[in-house]
Amino acid sequence: MKLQLYKNIDVVQIDIKQGVSEYFLPQNVDWAEQKVDKIVVYGVDIMASPDEVSPIDGINPLISQELLSSAYLDLYNKDGAQIGYAISANNIKHTCNYPIEINSKISLQTSKLVFTQTPEQDYCLLMYVFWNTAVVETDDLPNHSVTVHFPIGYGEEICLANVIDTYIHSQSKKVKGMYFWSLPNRTIFITLRDYNYKTIVKLLPGAMCRPPMGVPEYAQGESTVVQSQSIQTETMYLDCEDVDFENSFVFNSDFRVNPTRKNTVTITFLY
Repeated sequence: MKLQLYKNIDVVQIDIKQGVSEYFLPQNVDWAEQKVDKIVVYGVDIMASPDEVSPIDGINPLISQELLSSAYLDLYNKDGAQIGYAISANNIKHTCNYPIEINSKISLQTSKLVFTQTPEQDYCLLMYVFWNTAVVETDDLPNHSVTVHFPIGYGEEICLANVIDTYIHSQSKKVKGMYFWSLPNRTIFITLRDYNYKTIVKLLPGAMCRPPMGVPEYAQGESTVVQSQSIQTETMYLDCEDVDFENSFVFNSDFRVNPTRKNTVTITFLY
């Protein structure tokens, strides 16, 4: 079977301002000269908390998936040629199992995000950029795993070394993928780094690391749209990464009235 093994997933935040409809992409990014495989935008799940804020600044509210329906992306390559016109955010949002692939270096000076309906209040949008993804033909799937459970409060950041032991490293194994389980993981973001302090994935939503299962219980009886968005068909596989758990963490971006309440996070690491 053909698998995509992810090596680099970065995130940029675009601040959406009331009354402003066009936004150019940030230029000071690590992937400025990289061939981008795909771009995925993140919007708050229609069944999730309305209190979810950016995991980058902890302040700005995240745009909803509903509002993303009026967002479109115009992309140009380094030679100035247009490689994508009015790409609907609905075709590249994080609940889309097969987002449009780009496979090109992007001109950050000319590529832009456009809203067909002028935003009526301030939000922010998270854009995830994938590059150096390895596509391999193999039947050798990860056959070992370790699962961790731990509580996390609203607005809390937890170092992964505090919740997972050295079991993977003691066997001289590397991380090949991960699953996030259960409903509360919608607001959980994960950053993984290796022992050279290189970022593998940066504030990646747990909602993009769901196990490839059927429609979950919370979506049963909901509309077809909700059910289809609740399913992830492809596992979040990594390219055999030597993860430094001391410099990796999870963050809960959900801020509620009751700051003492905690949710339980469940993550399975494949190796």
